[in-house]
Amino acid sequence: MVLPNPDPSLPAFSVNDSTINATFAEEAFADDRAFAFYLVASDRGKRRTVARGAFPVREDAGSGRIIPLLSNDVNDTSAKESK
Repeated sequence: MVLPNPDPSLPAFSVNDSTINATFAEEAFADDRAFAFYLVASDRGKRRTVARGAFPVREDAGSGRIIPLLSNDVNDTSAKESK
């Protein structure tokens, strides 16, 4: 997916009462040209988020990142609960 000007206030992925597993690379040349959150997931009333800052910056791609696994699986430690 290529988005020339993503809205940073929206997550890259949003799921409700379902599961997602994704692998991708982000190329962002400025922080205001990237998503603040990669995932916002709701499951039975519990909200979980995965922030962009949870992944290290790619040294050769501005402020882009490589995301080897993005998941809302309860055993995935990259997601955290929020209210």
